[in-house]
Amino acid sequence: IIPESYAWIYKPWLLNNKEYKWTIKCILQLIPSRWNLYQWKIKPDKICQYCHQHDESTMHCLNGCEVRRDKGLYTIRHNKILNILANHCSNLCEEKNEKILNNNNDQTAVNNTPYTMIVDSCIRGDVLQNNLKPDLHIYDNTNCNLHITDVKCCYMGLNYDSVNQININKYGFMIPAAANNNWNATLTTFIVTSNGCIPKCSYDALVEKLGFSAKKAKKICGLCSIAAIKSSYNLIYPTLNKDIPQIF
Repeated sequence: IIPESYAWIYKPWLLNNKEYKWTIKCILQLIPSRWNLYQWKIKPDKICQYCHQHDESTMHCLNGCEVRRDKGLYTIRHNKILNILANHCSNLCEEKNEKILNNNNDQTAVNNTPYTMIVDSCIRGDVLQNNLKPDLHIYDNTNCNLHITDVKCCYMGLNYDSVNQININKYGFMIPAAANNNWNATLTTFIVTSNGCIPKCSYDALVEKLGFSAKKAKKICGLCSIAAIKSSYNLIYPTLNKDIPQIF
């Protein structure tokens, strides 16, 4: 887990007082889930009041409740993280394009954007044909390189390799499919846990795969961590959720 996951500890102004206290309780698994309220003899049972099928543990509340998922509460958290990543990737593409075009007098290069980004949509048809929609794909049109990134907001304590394997099983076929059309594709899973922790593999992907500087990658991780914390807090207090934010 990278230090930026705990930026809120030495920058407490990033969270309001209730969110700050809740985050500490979340790490200690002391949030007011039905399971804990039952253990504290406050509630008569530990059944989730959303799905009425499973015990509402911290993990069930933050990641495992099918009714919360169907209501889009987990989607809110996912989209907020994706929006942050997409905005920074868009800025990075613009910076790269500007640098290339400023150093290139060839009008062909000016008319063809070297780097493009697509969010929450199918891969371009000239690269491969499929209906799946990865969260984020960046195209290096000059060198025929495609980088696919999918955001996962899992429960802390899960094996991150297994989370990454889920993405490989879902999108891995795209790499050889793109190669058939002379595109070099790579796949990355950007993982942020539901209590705001970010594994080093996510930071490394920002630097090594997406091309961010170390400083910028740390900033992105810190922002995504805070977004996950605030969104998970709202899962416990859903009246704070007004609407689902739009994807980038």
